[in-house]
Amino acid sequence: MRDNGTINTRSSSLSRRLYAAAAAAYEQRSPPTTTRRAVRVTLRRVQGTAARLTYLFASHNGKTHRMGTGDDGRTTVVRLTLSGLAFVSSAAAACCFLTVWSYWYRELDADCADAYDCTCLLFGSSLANGFVGGDRSVCRYVFYSMAASAALAAYASAYYGCKSLLCRRTGHRPVPSARPPETSPQITGSTVCLTIILVLMALNMLITSIVLSNGYISTCSQYVHRVKSFLMVTGNMVELVSNRMSCATIYDFMDYLQPPSQQLTYELLHRHKINPRDNIINTSTLLITSILLSWLNTSVWIIFIFFIYFFRYRNKN
Repeated sequence: MRDNGTINTRSSSLSRRLYAAAAAAYEQRSPPTTTRRAVRVTLRRVQGTAARLTYLFASHNGKTHRMGTGDDGRTTVVRLTLSGLAFVSSAAAACCFLTVWSYWYRELDADCADAYDCTCLLFGSSLANGFVGGDRSVCRYVFYSMAASAALAAYASAYYGCKSLLCRRTGHRPVPSARPPETSPQITGSTVCLTIILVLMALNMLITSIVLSNGYISTCSQYVHRVKSFLMVTGNMVELVSNRMSCATIYDFMDYLQPPSQQLTYELLHRHKINPRDNIINTSTLLITSILLSWLNTSVWIIFIFFIYFFRYRNKN
């Protein structure tokens, strides 16, 4: 079977010879203007026929490069799916975490020292006079990281969504590839920049997921002491509460038995505002949902990175 390069060269040589022969005959006879135009049209048709034959031979040999279809279209769809999943997971995780944070925001800071800001539920501490939350900067970092992930995923979803719609509407036809296999597209500067951003986002979400998970467990282990004081357990009941109760049960005790702050209640009544503690939420379920979605979001960004390099490697080969 003949090589595409040989076919292209011979077809181009044939069309050039036909064009030269017809041009020589045309110059010797010096026909009128109408005849000249007819000859030119005929020559162009001959060249077009040769080009079509070249394309048919190249398609028969399986060396046609398709633009806007095939792998490029599938790549866009997969990237759109991953970015959409990243947006949904990060946005839902941020909403669940924000619900818990805003619910306990003022409540856990009532017994905290004036020099500290203890409005975060994560990494709470059990004291003799009550239970205080962790540093507010921890909750800020977790929430803003999820919001940044949602913003990046929304931008990627919009970009790949528009790209997919444009490719479907334009529908480029396959054309013969004029590049040899050695000159496949290299990694561009925009791809490197995108990869760096994705790596940083995946690393940041990994840290966020670890902080959120550890904060959930730390608050659970600290609030066990409050549960013991509420139940006034003795003997084997102490071991039961410490070792057998799950964190979900401990957080349920927190939802129902944590006394509201009197100072906060007076302030809200004075300002004619509703106390969030009037409605009971499921703190454990919301935090666990946020943790799972945060880890899912981290996995999606990591898969996104490997997906980019997988298709780059396959296109080169």
